[in-house]
Amino acid sequence: MSNTNKGRGRRDGLVAMSGLAALLVLVVAPQSGVGASHSLCADSASGPATPALQGADAVIEVTRESDGNYQLTLEVQEAIGVGKGQQLLLPTATKLCDGLPPRFGTYEFSTTTGVGGPTSTDSFVLVQDIECGGAGRSQEKPPSRQLGAEERSEIERAARTRAVAYFQALSESDDRGAFAMFSDSSPSASVDEDWRSQQAGFRAKAGPLSEIDVWKVTLYVDSPSAPERGIYVATDLEVSYENLIVCGYLVWLEDPDGTLRITRQDVGVIAADVVSRMSASQLAKVRSDFRCRPDTEPE
Repeated sequence: MSNTNKGRGRRDGLVAMSGLAALLVLVVAPQSGVGASHSLCADSASGPATPALQGADAVIEVTRESDGNYQLTLEVQEAIGVGKGQQLLLPTATKLCDGLPPRFGTYEFSTTTGVGGPTSTDSFVLVQDIECGGAGRSQEKPPSRQLGAEERSEIERAARTRAVAYFQALSESDDRGAFAMFSDSSPSASVDEDWRSQQAGFRAKAGPLSEIDVWKVTLYVDSPSAPERGIYVATDLEVSYENLIVCGYLVWLEDPDGTLRITRQDVGVIAADVVSRMSASQLAKVRSDFRCRPDTEPE
């Protein structure tokens, strides 16, 4: 038995699941860097080291889209994840850009992880757009205001409320309301039909919503790893449906008017009907990999 994870580096919402589980990485503004235990943006390729692979060597294909723009396809027989995959692509991107800094933009990926039986195999495919000389972190924004304890608590409560509202909107077929919570959308924005179709497919598989558990909230102010200065809030959560469990986190960025909007979504979807067929160790690994609520409460 294996679990298949699929995702895109754009605002794709939750997708219909295939196999044991499905993973979707959701990024509105793909830039570089990570924020402590949460990635505040898409590109983790700026890490200093290329990860060692235990299986076969990586295969990288290059497609030239236009001057200074490339699409790289990475295939490797190991479930390494987007961040490590981007690190593997970094030397090729740097060589292609010939002295210009490579910017990692939109990506798509598929991961298959074996979770049962000696013949189970892992594989990972990443399709990554590269722009040579793309803009790095913007420093035009002034430093964010200093936050006191009371204001920090208010922002954290607002993020928790917004996270619950987002998943409630998806569950209630309020696609426009959910779409409007992303950082590059507005209540009047047109909701893409593909996005609507994905949400409908997910709802059909998920069944009724049971519980939204926002179990941790982390606030970042002017993180050096973020694409721009600002107040970011990560909400770790576990959302239970009749047939599925969603685990992961949302990253929110405060607008000038104080509204929090989603700038990243990184979630995994576990099929409830296969959980009973997992061993305790398999379930623990999947829950850990997908950032579900830990058995021990976070400090």
